[in-house]
Amino acid sequence: MRDGTRLVVEIGAADEADADHLDQLTQVLRGELLDLDVDAVEPVPESQLPAGAKGSAAMAGWLAVLFGTPDLLPTLISVIGDWAGRNHRTVRVSIGSDVLEVTSATSAQQSRIIEAWLERQSTGA
Repeated sequence: MRDGTRLVVEIGAADEADADHLDQLTQVLRGELLDLDVDAVEPVPESQLPAGAKGSAAMAGWLAVLFGTPDLLPTLISVIGDWAGRNHRTVRVSIGSDVLEVTSATSAQQSRIIEAWLERQSTGA
């Protein structure tokens, strides 16, 4: 991956979901993100997963998105939010230690949360 902004995406597993289904869902989201003007969308390497997360089951649902222009961030979040809503999933996205959780909140609530998170990203806070 080239230098740029790195957005980490973690798709929450539903209780009944198995690793194969989560992997399929992850590949669908990856395809949607690759349709955007991003540099890369790749699985997060096992060495970069949180402590205690090991193996292919833990790796399913984790993507690293690399993009060069900060103007693309709102579009990325919108695509991820639309995908999460269609698939009834919670998705955590992070840049560095700043985390946004896209959930089943009302669209007005989710919009306010996303706007505040995007504002923090644009100001570098």
